[in-house]
Order: sequence, then structure tokens, then C-alpha cells
Amino acid sequence: MQTIRIAGSQATAGYSRRVKNVTSSRHFRSSLLIIFSLCTALYLVACGLLAFQHRRAYRKEAEAELNRVTLKVQESLNAMTTNAVFMGYMKTTKTLMSSPAPTNAEIWNMVDELKLFFNHSSYESVQVFFLNSRRIYVSGVGMYSWDDYYNQALLQKMDAAIGIEWWDIDDYEGRPFYEQPQRQYVRYVRKCPINSISRDGYIAITQPLENLHRLAESSRKITDADLTLFFNGQLIYSSNPNLAVEYRYGQSGHMAVTSTNAIPVTGFYSIPERQVWAELYRQLPYALAIYGLLCLLVLTAAFAYSRFMLTAVDRIFSKLDSGQPVGTAGRQNEFQLLGSAVDQLNSHIRSIEAMVQKNLPLVQERIIHQILCNPVRPEDISDQYREYGIEFPYPYFAVAILSFPELRSLQNYANKEKLKLLIRTDAEQAYSGLGKVYGTYSENETFLFLINAPVYDELEPQIREASRLLFSAMEDSLTIMPLCSISICSPSAPMLYHAYIQARRNLIFTSADKEEFICFSNQSDYSPSMDDGILNTLTQCVIDRNTVELKNAIRLFQNAYLSACTDAVQEHRLFMICLCSVTTRLLEMGIDVPRSQIDACLKKLPATEEAPSAAETLHGFLLSLINAEQKVSDRSARYVYEAIAFIEQHYSRDLSVPEIAENSAVNPIYLNKLFKLSTGKTISEYLNMLRIQKSEALLRETDETVNAISAIVGYHDSRSYIRFFKKFNGITPNEFRKR
Repeated sequence: MQTIRIAGSQATAGYSRRVKNVTSSRHFRSSLLIIFSLCTALYLVACGLLAFQHRRAYRKEAEAELNRVTLKVQESLNAMTTNAVFMGYMKTTKTLMSSPAPTNAEIWNMVDELKLFFNHSSYESVQVFFLNSRRIYVSGVGMYSWDDYYNQALLQKMDAAIGIEWWDIDDYEGRPFYEQPQRQYVRYVRKCPINSISRDGYIAITQPLENLHRLAESSRKITDADLTLFFNGQLIYSSNPNLAVEYRYGQSGHMAVTSTNAIPVTGFYSIPERQVWAELYRQLPYALAIYGLLCLLVLTAAFAYSRFMLTAVDRIFSKLDSGQPVGTAGRQNEFQLLGSAVDQLNSHIRSIEAMVQKNLPLVQERIIHQILCNPVRPEDISDQYREYGIEFPYPYFAVAILSFPELRSLQNYANKEKLKLLIRTDAEQAYSGLGKVYGTYSENETFLFLINAPVYDELEPQIREASRLLFSAMEDSLTIMPLCSISICSPSAPMLYHAYIQARRNLIFTSADKEEFICFSNQSDYSPSMDDGILNTLTQCVIDRNTVELKNAIRLFQNAYLSACTDAVQEHRLFMICLCSVTTRLLEMGIDVPRSQIDACLKKLPATEEAPSAAETLHGFLLSLINAEQKVSDRSARYVYEAIAFIEQHYSRDLSVPEIAENSAVNPIYLNKLFKLSTGKTISEYLNMLRIQKSEALLRETDETVNAISAIVGYHDSRSYIRFFKKFNGITPNEFRKR
């Protein structure tokens, strides 16, 4: 238990130390400041956008409410005009207005007909003025003579009136005999008869402004915005008395809505800032909670980022072997530590560069050797080689190989190396007149020289002349004569590797005779390698036991290589290359090639004198491998038979190679290999072939759709079925059905 507690305390101390290292690092402080600033700025921008959106939505709600209130007030005023017109059209009203002395019975008949309008709950009074009889009827009071009427100002306005209607908003004097407070009213006056130019009387409907106030208040449902309504330039409603006192019609900065009806009611709304901020204050706790969560995420992100970066810094220290203990980067200013490490690395790089400059000839030799011994085109050579003094300013190339067999007899190693250095220096000087020359050593006392020349037509005679002078001088001074093979690259598509292989192969045809000491060749004279595609096709034919495709591949090999051979030696060489390559590929795949068959094939080779006989020999060898009985045990064959039976029984459902192998109790990879060797096809290929064969019968004998048939034979989607059907038959299922 004590050991466990000690281990736990050590783990806790180690964790605390790592946390302290991270939080005290500059990475943590910098990342925390940057991430916190960015997140705070984005958060404030988001809050500002939300506040703006809230204010905008509030304004839309206030405008919608103002429209609703304005419409309600306007409907009430429209009702006054409509009722007045309706009363003016009534027959009793027209008769009394045209009569100079209406009787009381006629008047009471009119009152009975207009009782519905007189008793309207929102109207203060309905008054009918008879100009011909100079009498006035007031609802709820009775008849007045013209001179006894209590509102003489209204009568004077009627006598002077020119229009057919007007509106008044003023302090009504009140009815006699009634104690009433002083109130404001809105009055609508209409001339009668309605559709006549004559003037027999007026109908006036009066409504207290209090009714409009109550109507407007009852129409408000959503916002607390301050609303103000004006009619004919006069204030008729305001939800804020202070605003009503300070307001000047037509001189306000508040938003306004004007009705488009014949009765113009203009409404204004003002959004109190206290309402907007009150709503925002209600959201403040949620905003603070989100901001706190954001700060926690920022802290976590900064810690994780710093931990990741410090781990990378520690890894750099460990790789640089800078002496800085791993895991302590956060204790100090890690940027200074990195700066010191980079300075140390730069010092190492400078030391390496100085060493490279000191050993530049050796580096150049290595680079030239890599260029010649790898299939790379001159235009693909990196420009970085210029740093080491290697560049190719001219378009034409040649590769020269000089071999000095006599150097092998020298026993003194120091003298041999001095002699080799002298030979290389003399050769580079001799060929330098042709252009840029780079030399390197090779195996078996051989020297390689890469010549980059500006001209092509005179390149061979120039090289021959330079070589003749060089070898003559060597014979006189060193008493040795080299073997020389030179290959000139193609002017259109130079391949240095091909030219090198060509020169190396032709080196065996040179001799020390002064008349034939140089062997010249061109890159296009002989193909230095064989196409991997042909070799792979031949190998695959043996694996698949495909005799038809094998015959086509042999014909392709004959046309591509054997038909161009000029002698038996070249033909035999190509035959051996192909035979060895295919045999090697088969052995790499685990397929046994009997030695007796190889020996039998090689015995037939010397008897071939014509190109077709070499092709026939190769075809017979590969055909014997295909027809040879596979040495598969009875047990292995049983695995294959069980797999085939299982596939034919369950092909219509989703099958996998592991499931098929599990049925035979064998490894899936091993079963797939046995299946390929026995049938020439993989398990997946055989399964798809069987499914397509089964679907062909369904296409011919049933009217099922392609989708249905694909599901019947085991495909999840018709696209896979169509793809495999076209792969095996060359046509789609619909095309197959139409045949």
C-alpha cells in the first residue's frame, strides 16, 4: 500500500509539474492572449449583432402595432361618415328636409327610422339640421328652433359652408340642462341631400375623443412603444402624455405611418430606450454564462495548444541533442531556447557546408555516379546541383567509359591511386575542349566521363580525335593503353542511364589494338532494358493459365524485340533476359519452376538460328509451366471444392472471402492463393462470374427489371451489377436482353 501511495504521489507531482511548465511558458501566455482577444472581439460583435437584430425586430413589432391601432381608429371614423351618408339617403330624412313645415308626426317617424343610429353607444349625439324649416333635431334631447340652438357657432359655419362635408375637433359646449365636464369631441358634418347640388339640411355625428382613446388602447397587444395619432393635423391619441405635450405635428424625428384611405390618420411611434435595454438586461445572465463558458474553452484551447507546441519543442531538443532536458521547455523562455538551438543547428550546417566545399570533388563524383546509374532525364536534374559546381549548359551528351586492366597488376596501393588520379585529370583536360566534362571512378579500374557538348554533328569525330591524342600521350608517358567505349545520347531525348548501360555493354567489344581501341554507339542503337509491361503480361498468363493471351504476349515480344535482332548473340541475350525475368517473377510469387524444365529450355537455345525459333522456345517453356500438373495436395484441393460448393449455394446473398474461408476452416489468404492456382481466378472473380452467369438466364427467361435481377443474384446496387456484367460480356444487361 505504501508503494502504491508513493507511486500515486509521484504521478500527481509529475502531472502538476507538467501543468506548471505549460502555464508558465510564453506559448501559453501568447496563445491565451491572442485567442482570448479574438474570441472576446467575436463575442462582442455577435452581441452587437444580436442587439441590433433585437432592436430591428422591436421596431417592426412597433410599426405593425401602429398600423393596427391606426386602422382601428380609421374604421371608427369611416363608420361615422358611412352612417351619416346612410341617414341622408333615407326617405323620411329627405322628405323632412325638403318640407318647409314638417309635422311632429313626420318628425317622430324619422326618429323611429333613425333610432338605430341615435342609440349608437360610441356616439355622443346625432343631429339633423332642417334648413327649410329652420329646425334642429338632437338625439336624446329633442327639437330646437334655429335661434334657440345652443351651438350658434356651428350654425354660422353651416351658413358659410361651401363644401359638402367637414370634420371638427374642438371643446364641445355641452347640452343645456345637463351637467357635463368639459371634453373634446370629433364631429362629422354632411350636407343633404347626398346626390344633389341643393342644400336642404345637414347631418352631424359627434363622438368623444375618449372613445377613440379606448379603442386605440384596446387594439394594443404586443409592444410598449409610444404611439401618437393625428387626424387633420390635430392630436387625437397619444400613449405618452409627455410626448403629446412636446410633440409638434410634422416636425418629429419619430417613424410615421399614414393611412392611405380618404380619411387621413397619421401615426407616429417612438421606441423608448429603456424598453430595449430592459429586454437586453433580462438576457444578460445568459450572455454572461455563455461568456464564462467561452473563457473556459479559450483557456482549454490555449493549454492544449501550448502543450502540443512544447511537446514539439522538447522533441526538437531531443533530436538536436542540445543538452536541454526533455520536458523542461516551459520552465524557461522556450523561444530563446529555440533560438539557441537554431543557432547551434546553423553552426552545424555551416560546418557541413565547409566540409562539403573541402571535399567538393568527392561530392561531385558521387552526384555524377548517381546521375549515370539512375534513369533520370537531363531536364529533370535538380538545380540544387549547381551549388556543387555541376551544371549542364549545353543540349547534347555523351558517356565515355575508360577501362585500364593493367592497373590491377599494381601491388602498391598508393602508387595505384596516384596513377588513377593522374589518368582522370589527363582525361578531363583532354575532353574539356568539347564542353563541360565531369569524371568519376567506377569498379574494376574503370573511369566514367559525362560530356556535355554544344554541337552534335561533329561530336563523334571530336571525341575520337581527343581520345586518340589522350591515349597516345598515355602510351608514351605511362606505357598503358585503355579500353574505351563511348555512347552518344539521342539529340532529341537524351537518356544518360541508357547511354551508360550501352557503353558498359559495348566495352567488351573493345581491344587494345590501336586501330580498334574505341567502340562508338548511339543511344538508339540498342534498347538497354525490356518493357516491364510485356514481362508482367507473360508472368500473369502463366499464373492465370491463359494460353490464348500467352500466345498474343509471345507475338508482342517477338515483334518488339526479336524481329529487330541482327545476329544470334543479340537474340540469345534478349531471350535470356526475358526467361530470367519471368522465372524470377514466378519464384517471387511462390510458384515453383522445375529446374528440369529450365534445363530443357536452355538446351534448345543453341539450336535456334532464326528469331521465330527463339520465340517458339520461350512459348513452349511457358506453355509447359501452364500445362504442368500443380502439386496441390488432396487436402488443399478439398478446400477449393468446398469453397466452390459454398459459393454456388450462397451466391445470392452477401458473401466475403473470410466467410467462405471460415466455412472450410482455412486461412482466407491461403485459400485465395489455392483458389487462384487451381482455377486461375480469385474467389471474388469467380463469385462475380457466377452471379453474372445466373443473371443471364433471368434476363432471357423473365421480365424482371435490372434492379430486381441484381438484387436476386446478390448485388446491393444495380450499378455494381451493370459494371461487372459489362466487364464479362462487353455489353449492358439491357443490351443483352434486346438481343
